[in-house]
Amino acid sequence: MSLRRKFVRVNRMMRIIRFGLTFFAACIAAASAASAQPRPQNGAEFPAAQFDSLDRIAFYLWQYDSFAWATSDKLAAEAGTLGKAITDRLGSEWFCFKRDSVWHAVYGRYDPQTDTYDAAVHYVSTSGNKIVRTDAPIDASLGNRFGRAIYLAGQRLPQPLRSSNLRFNSYIRERADDGIDVWLVPAWQSNGWILYGVDFQYTLDREGRTVRDSVVRLGDIKGARPDSTATVQLVHPNAPGIPTVAELLFIHLYTKYFAHVRVITRDWVSELFHRRGVPSAWIHALREASPTTAKQ
Repeated sequence: MSLRRKFVRVNRMMRIIRFGLTFFAACIAAASAASAQPRPQNGAEFPAAQFDSLDRIAFYLWQYDSFAWATSDKLAAEAGTLGKAITDRLGSEWFCFKRDSVWHAVYGRYDPQTDTYDAAVHYVSTSGNKIVRTDAPIDASLGNRFGRAIYLAGQRLPQPLRSSNLRFNSYIRERADDGIDVWLVPAWQSNGWILYGVDFQYTLDREGRTVRDSVVRLGDIKGARPDSTATVQLVHPNAPGIPTVAELLFIHLYTKYFAHVRVITRDWVSELFHRRGVPSAWIHALREASPTTAKQ
């Protein structure tokens, strides 16, 4: 059974660690093609509409993450009373979704041999921010599609990550074009480290059988412990454009634990400004090309 855990220990002296998971250039061929995109010349070229669209998705995943934390804690607390017959049915393919302002969390397992999803435990949100376990079945088609998509996305992780002891969180969301998006991002590890440096987004067809597209950030995985005086920077200097959905989610999740959390691409520096008593606001700065880059 794979459950999320909360960690409240704070180390005032943040350190940066490297986990030695470096990936070959062949893994990021798509990024090389993207780097041919022209550089923006001034701040007016910031793609605000595109950014807002991605940030709305990241905000949804932020809510998803909050409900996942709460329900996984509840599941852990109830595991002793659920019985072995139910806990043995729990696997890695759990997910959340929202319907008519109600959040659902489903814990179970996808079986690739039978191509079916077994939903073992189902939680829903209620008024007053309460969470209750329900016997109401989820739609079998939804469970099969989501379970299959999460399973297949997990199989596409680079082998060094799949064989490591690092934990990843998965998020899934239906698309307006009838497809499915799955994100795989480093989790808050059981030793208290917040990891960053890689993220994976896979877009699958409606049934979750075929990957249609992907957005991948690959690099050295770094880690930090919460420190209200420290700055964390997700740096991808050769990646053009704006942050990925997963990077925006990282900012939403962890800004409160640090003085600053920034995403730095080839073109922009993005940060969510936050101060107690002051409304949050996004800040974007244009990066100037280095003399060497400008000549290319």
